[in-house]
Amino acid sequence: MNKHWHNLIPLALVTVLASGCASSNAHKPEAIAGYVDFYTDANAGLAWDVREAPADGGDFEAVFSDVNPIGGNILRLPFAPGQHQLRVTLLNRVVTEPAEVDVTVESGKVTPVHIILAEAGTTSVISKRTIMGGTGSRSGRQTDMRRDETTMYDLSAGADSPIPHRPEQQMTYAR
Repeated sequence: MNKHWHNLIPLALVTVLASGCASSNAHKPEAIAGYVDFYTDANAGLAWDVREAPADGGDFEAVFSDVNPIGGNILRLPFAPGQHQLRVTLLNRVVTEPAEVDVTVESGKVTPVHIILAEAGTTSVISKRTIMGGTGSRSGRQTDMRRDETTMYDLSAGADSPIPHRPEQQMTYAR
């Protein structure tokens, strides 16, 4: 047995730890994923909900959902390369039904998905607000109900072929 084996243990440990801690550059778009750009024709302050059908055919699972509107007209999300069945809706608009789209994602590329909002009439939205009392003669709580007319939208989605990655603001569809 080599009498210097105890000198090899630290070297082996450092090698194992260094390889375990090494990672690809996550800031390089081609490192892991491709991207999908969901975009509209106007910067309308939209709050997005994007869901994906799992490979086993179960219920759509949330990929992105935020009640706060995003800045700009593009929502860019990373996806693993391959085929994805996606369902898109908007949380701050009344939509008749979500849009569904099949998307091909390639490593290091961006797949544009054009989301079109088409007016589909109007509907009533009822909102209620509870007001808690406690001062003067107005103790207890009150419920304030409002009925407002709002525009309904049909959503449709169309996926283009993947294109080379560029920052969002450099895409031809950026507004």
